[in-house]
Amino acid sequence: AIEEAITLSARELLSPEETKALFKSRIPDFGKPSAALRAYRSRAEITQRELAKKSGIPQPHIAAMESGKRPIGLIAAKKLALALGIDYRKLI
Repeated sequence: AIEEAITLSARELLSPEETKALFKSRIPDFGKPSAALRAYRSRAEITQRELAKKSGIPQPHIAAMESGKRPIGLIAAKKLALALGIDYRKLI
């Protein structure tokens, strides 16, 4: 999700390498399912509570998944992806 983002600096479009380096410096779990879940939820402009209602997954579990303390299993990935309107494979 994050790698698909287009980032503009004040002067120019960043290269893919520069964008990746910038994200890695600012997001400790860059490239991991936890970061993807946070990014997709943020892009959908919904809270963890709203995602919990849409997916049927308890909000504390979503919080734990986003922090990397709980893995995103296949069943949870499918429920979350359906609620977010994305392909579940982006969350595993």
